[in-house]
Amino acid sequence: MNIGFLASFITFSLLVSYNIKKQARRGRRNEKNFWAREAQANSVRRKPLDGLNYVKIPLERFPTHVLNENPEVLECIGIMESLTPLKIVNLTGWTNTELKLEYGAANITALSEYDQNYTLLARTLQKWADALLEAGLDVPQVTELMHSLRQAGLPVREDIITEEECSEELCRLLGEGGER
Repeated sequence: MNIGFLASFITFSLLVSYNIKKQARRGRRNEKNFWAREAQANSVRRKPLDGLNYVKIPLERFPTHVLNENPEVLECIGIMESLTPLKIVNLTGWTNTELKLEYGAANITALSEYDQNYTLLARTLQKWADALLEAGLDVPQVTELMHSLRQAGLPVREDIITEEECSEELCRLLGEGGER
């Protein structure tokens, strides 16, 4: 057997063994840090939830009269009506440990419920929008244009749905800017 091959094999084996032990040490350290942080989070006292950004559902502004004979749309309307009085908060990206550290361990059940309500809201809105699109109902192009202009920083109305309104709004905007 070749001595160079044997030396290379032993060196490779030692490197692999070293890296495995290094990863194991790192894993144990990470687990220890996790449990220490979790213990710290579990000892945080309840804090008020007043500062949360609660989602309010303006159900009166939703098109509940459109396609309300469609069972899928009716289901979405029912879910939205049931969510309206509930507390809804988008906690996407927060871990339970972070929530307990910020708001106290005693609030974790309520916070989880608020986040579940948000998830249900998002799914329901998507399902409702899909049903409306499937039925051929879409946002008018002029409305999308006005929305894009507003996003770009122009002071235009976003509630425009006809080409005539769009034309009037653009003329108003150009009139405010003056001739060059």
